[in-house]
Amino acid sequence: SAPYRADQLNMQAMLNSFHWGPDNRIHGATGPAGGKVYSPLRPDQAPLNLRGKDFSFDPKTLELRAESGGAQNGMSFDSRGRKFVCSNSDHLQYIVYDEAFAGLNPFIKQQPARISIAEDGPAAPVFRISPDEPWRIVRTKWRVAGAVRGPVEGGGNPSGYFTGATGATLYTGDAWASEYADHAFIADCGSNLIHRKGIYPKGHVATARRPAEESGIEFVRSSDIWFRPVQFSNAPDGNLYVMDMYREVIEHPWSLPDGIKQFLDLNSGNNRGRIYRIRTIEGKIKQRKLPGEAKAMELVQMLAHSNHWHRETARRLLVQGNMIHLQDAVRALLKESVDVSAQVNAVQVLHGFGSLTADDVETVFRSKSSAVHLALLKLWGNRDELSPFDVPFEKNISQLILNNETRFQATLLLSKFPLHSSRQSEFLWRAMSLEKEDKYWMQFAVLNAMHSCRSDFLNHMIAKGEIGSNLFHDTGAFYQFFGASSDKKEIAQIFRFVFKAPISMDTLDALSSLSHGMRQNGKGWSTVLTDTELAHARERYLVWIQSQALDHLSAAGKIIGIMGEMMNESLKQSWKTMLSQSEWAILHSELLASLANVFSLSDLDWVWGQWSSWSPSVRQVALALMMSRDELLLAYLKSAQGKPELIKDLTFSQRRNLQHHRSDKVQQSASRLWNPSTENVVKMSAEDFGEALLLEADMDNGQRIFNERCASCHRGNGEGFALGPDLISIKTSGKNRILDSILYPNREVQPQYISYEIETTEGESIVGLIAQESRSLMVVKQAGGITQTIQREKIASIDGTGNSIMPSGLLEEMTTQDVGDLLEYIVQLKR
Repeated sequence: SAPYRADQLNMQAMLNSFHWGPDNRIHGATGPAGGKVYSPLRPDQAPLNLRGKDFSFDPKTLELRAESGGAQNGMSFDSRGRKFVCSNSDHLQYIVYDEAFAGLNPFIKQQPARISIAEDGPAAPVFRISPDEPWRIVRTKWRVAGAVRGPVEGGGNPSGYFTGATGATLYTGDAWASEYADHAFIADCGSNLIHRKGIYPKGHVATARRPAEESGIEFVRSSDIWFRPVQFSNAPDGNLYVMDMYREVIEHPWSLPDGIKQFLDLNSGNNRGRIYRIRTIEGKIKQRKLPGEAKAMELVQMLAHSNHWHRETARRLLVQGNMIHLQDAVRALLKESVDVSAQVNAVQVLHGFGSLTADDVETVFRSKSSAVHLALLKLWGNRDELSPFDVPFEKNISQLILNNETRFQATLLLSKFPLHSSRQSEFLWRAMSLEKEDKYWMQFAVLNAMHSCRSDFLNHMIAKGEIGSNLFHDTGAFYQFFGASSDKKEIAQIFRFVFKAPISMDTLDALSSLSHGMRQNGKGWSTVLTDTELAHARERYLVWIQSQALDHLSAAGKIIGIMGEMMNESLKQSWKTMLSQSEWAILHSELLASLANVFSLSDLDWVWGQWSSWSPSVRQVALALMMSRDELLLAYLKSAQGKPELIKDLTFSQRRNLQHHRSDKVQQSASRLWNPSTENVVKMSAEDFGEALLLEADMDNGQRIFNERCASCHRGNGEGFALGPDLISIKTSGKNRILDSILYPNREVQPQYISYEIETTEGESIVGLIAQESRSLMVVKQAGGITQTIQREKIASIDGTGNSIMPSGLLEEMTTQDVGDLLEYIVQLKR
């Protein structure tokens, strides 16, 4: 079922790219539209939410499950079973880990499983030789002039960058030279070409690089503007086949202005299409026996075929045909073959038969090939239980951890099938200590597997006197994990260990992250430390603040944040004193923010007394404090009726939020302060602001308006927050398109920018973009750079609004000159 309104469905965001996977399941790419998917033939299965995920199903049982992915059009496995995907403007992406490992540790932030890997960037340069279509040239001129909406590619050129990447496929045939093996081929259907990338290791992930011999050219490029490659297939003859839609116009109708569309036949080519075979000039087409013509034993022999298509098809026929009577022959191939591909496919067939034994596992681990080990580990990852392989797994885990190529996958497996706590801790410590090249991904795997051995790992770390800065890529994530786990004994143990060390950024990062983790579960220092320990900490840190803070601002910010979680009345008064003194002005924002836990109605008169002496940034902190609770917000709005200076610092977004607040009382109080005229603005069109596109602009005023109305969600010129689309890319759309998007933010919303409203079990309402989700956590990004991590168990409901995160009525109370200034400032933005 589609998740959005029918008028927002996009044919370029639908499911695609079905493949027989290395796990003997049929895999598909969901596309950006997502949706809840179910099988009418399996009414016992609940609908599966595939937002941001791909999927697979068992062809025998039709059991459906989510898979890591979530790109656009194109998905492929290489000969090793690694998965690659692509999106129109991000032409090659790599799937780092399977969905089966996501969220196994509910107390850590999951790293995205899908990463962009092209060294020349997501929308890399491409070199077409086809002439730019006349309509494309006209459209670009119109866009540059601001006459129509749409992106201006290549800095004003009609083409030159990936805009229609599709069909990413890894070549696994045997008809070409070995240098092409497992290279990626990506079509750009808009530029009439096929692009190639070599795949190379980069720590525990991969990187993709344009071959040196194709610098400034492409693997295939056509002068025919009807050539529209969209998908590929590795073929029985060992070559690569290309599916060419062969049509006049490939663009989405929405991207074509009416003034151009009326002169084009968008159906031209509906009755056409081509399939090409790419082969070497010298290469002869080999006449081969196909798996479908082979006898049963010949299928087993084909598992060692030089062409991956034959190996895969033979494996599929063996598994689909349930030819279990051949398992001994397959097992013999596993034991006797020296061919790595044969061994890998033999393991996959035995897994498909459901007849993999502990002896088979021992045979795999006797292989000298890491590829065979990895094939087994990946198959294990999607099992619900490991038995009867517990013994051979634990027996061989040491060699898997020692091996750079298998360490990451083996550590991931420990997250799903943990050993005894002390053994688990030993291997995780060893894995993290051995890792030199890619601590980023190894840390994720280790923390994901640490949920079952926290205490043992912590004791080991303390015994070695190791804070963690030499061990982890991000020490803060380690301590945040312990804080979120809410084990009072462990948290107190960490505090005592770290607190006795000299004050440094390492120790402060540790305590700050520990505190942040505790806040995720509503805990604070007072719940884990004794009164004596709290008093000692306050005294030590207050002395440091008063004597050294102004000379060590970064450390001071950390300490102030930590002390905010230790706040009592005495410390609060010390903070208030500093907040009234100009010499501490550089730390006023941090000091005020740290009062969040103890800020009350009785503090408001003090705030009004300081208001005029505080800088705008400090007043924003005060506003955030008052908006955190309804009783404070109502008191603020009441005070503002007699003090108009108190509402001058409200941003446009804050005003809009007050006008549409969940509390009727807040809405009513806000309406007394100003009368919204949103309806008049929404009824206006881009034509009504035509003059704004031509006015000489005041850049200073444009910057002021941008900071007030846009910077909470967009970043530019080194300021603001990255929540909405990248304005550096959008600015090339032209002023008319930008204006249109501001006036009608909900007319065409990309799925990743649709806002969601999450209600928690504690009655809190959180509106924002879902940045990341797993079975245990959801990460929500909000305006102003706020990121909230919510435990799944604390989510009462999730509702898609169907609307953009950008509010309607953004131009409310702006003059035509203001609009012109803002548009000019946006198109002149730099990173």
